[in-house]
Amino acid sequence: MHIKHIALALTVALLWGANFTVMKVGMGTISPLIFSALRSLIILPLLFFIPRPKISWRTLLLIGLLIGTFKLPLMLLAISLGVATGLTSLIVQVQAFFTVVFAWAVFNQQPSLTNWVGMAVSMLGIGLISIQIDGSASMSGLIVIIISAIFWAISNIVIQKKCLHVDMLSLTIWINIVPPIPLLFLSYYIYGHEEFAQSFSTFTLTSFWALLYAGFCAGLLGYTIWGHLLKKYPAAIVAPFSLLVPVFGISFAYYAINEMLTPTSILGSLLVIFGLIVNQIKLKKIL
Repeated sequence: MHIKHIALALTVALLWGANFTVMKVGMGTISPLIFSALRSLIILPLLFFIPRPKISWRTLLLIGLLIGTFKLPLMLLAISLGVATGLTSLIVQVQAFFTVVFAWAVFNQQPSLTNWVGMAVSMLGIGLISIQIDGSASMSGLIVIIISAIFWAISNIVIQKKCLHVDMLSLTIWINIVPPIPLLFLSYYIYGHEEFAQSFSTFTLTSFWALLYAGFCAGLLGYTIWGHLLKKYPAAIVAPFSLLVPVFGISFAYYAINEMLTPTSILGSLLVIFGLIVNQIKLKKIL
C-alpha cells in the first residue's frame, strides 16, 4: 500500500474516531433523532450538483433507511442513554462480525476458524465492558448500539450486492434524502411538542459546527476516501485500518470530555480490538 494511501486510511480512522466525541458535544440538549435529521438536511443542497448514483430508487431508499434512519440515530441514542462515546466507537465495530455472518447467509462466504475465534474473543470483551455499565438506561444504550451495528452490517451486505461499481460520493450524498422526514416525525411523536421545539430553541453554534463535522468531514469525506481505497486495494488490506477508529474514539473522549475507563473496561476494550485483529488474519473479503 502506497504511503499516501496509508495516510488517507489513517485520516479516515481519525475522522471517524473523533466524530463520536464531536456528536456528543454537539447534541447537548438536542434530541439524537433531530441531530441526525439535521445532519442529513445540511447535505441535501449538494443534490443539485451531484447526479444520482446509478442504482434503483428502491436500493437507494433502503440504504438511506439502514444507515441514515437506523444506524446513526441508534448510535447517537446509545450515547444519550449513557454509553460513553469512546466505548460506543468500540462496540459498534462488532458490525464486522455481523457482516461475516450475514455474508455467510447471503453469499455463502464460509467464515474461517479465525473469524469464529475473533468473534468469541470480542464478545467476551463486550461482556466485560457491560459489567462496568451502571444503571438500566446505560444497559439499554449498550443494547441499542449493538442493534445499530446490526443495521450497519446489513447495509454492508446491500452495498456489496447492489453498489459495487457505484460512485461512493454520489451514493453518500443521495442517501440523505431519506432520514429527515421519518426522524423528525419520530422525534415529534416520541418527545412531544414541547421537547421537539426545545431542541431547536437550544440549538447553538457548537451544535452547528458539530453538524458540519459529522455531515461533511466524517460523513462525505470519510466515506468517499474509504470507498476510493476499497476500489484501489483489496478489502482485506484496507479494512484493518477501521480497527483504529475505537482507538482514536476512546482517546478523543478521554482528552476532550474526560471520559474515564476502569481497568475492567480497558481489558474489555483490548479484547474487542484483539478479536477484531484475529478476525482479519485470514479473512479474504471484508465489507
